[in-house]
Amino acid sequence: MKTSTLPSGEKPLSALVVDDESRARKNLSQLLQKYCSGIQVCGEASTLAQATDKIHDLKPDVLFQDICMPGTLGLEYVEQMPQPAPQVVFVTAYNHYALRALKAGAVDYLLKPLRVDELQKATEKLVHKHRQNRIPDASVLIKNFFEQYQNQQLEKIALPTQGRIEIVSLNDIIYIESDNSYSTVFTTTHNITVCKSIRVFEEILAPQHFFRIHNSYLINLRYITTVDIHDSTAHLKGSYTLPVAKRRLKELKEMVTACFCHF
Repeated sequence: MKTSTLPSGEKPLSALVVDDESRARKNLSQLLQKYCSGIQVCGEASTLAQATDKIHDLKPDVLFQDICMPGTLGLEYVEQMPQPAPQVVFVTAYNHYALRALKAGAVDYLLKPLRVDELQKATEKLVHKHRQNRIPDASVLIKNFFEQYQNQQLEKIALPTQGRIEIVSLNDIIYIESDNSYSTVFTTTHNITVCKSIRVFEEILAPQHFFRIHNSYLINLRYITTVDIHDSTAHLKGSYTLPVAKRRLKELKEMVTACFCHF
């Protein structure tokens, strides 16, 4: 992989890496050091309190910020930072916050696992913005985001059944259950079985506050009432109790916290 180069005599931007997982911090710092000559990591932080102290002490040009941090969303932390603030690149495993991040003025939004070419493109944007000494054009970023995620404002879906097509509001869907190549959509009024795999629904509905809690279940987070950590179950309005895969439990907790911050 070719290393991005910085023009002769130009000083690299100082960067603070903020992530609660040490392995993620180390990996990102190493990638920046190895492949992005326009960035020099000046420090790392595992908590937002540490980040605040290091921003004050080190005054970094750039913040590489994870979104799901203990206590407070990294996104909310950035939104509340006093100005002037470092330029921000969000690095996260979730795409649900991309629009909000861009509106908050983020220079870029990178999904884990990181790709070196995308990291280098983000670095180039940072260097360019620093040269221009101006706030990123949020309208352009948002336009590009909508072109990437055309379903972001999806409100209804068409479900083909035998002899007809039902138009269903996303707000009326409680959860979706998989049965091999079929899926049953449980709504507030009735159930609809369609010849579509649950993976298809997940790809379309993930940006709309739907979350895959199990190989067999995709739930609408708006209907969740309780997450039982000990039993690994999710309770939904309508007296539904569904199993949560243990590997998805931590992410479900983070998603529920994040989603209800918006309500």
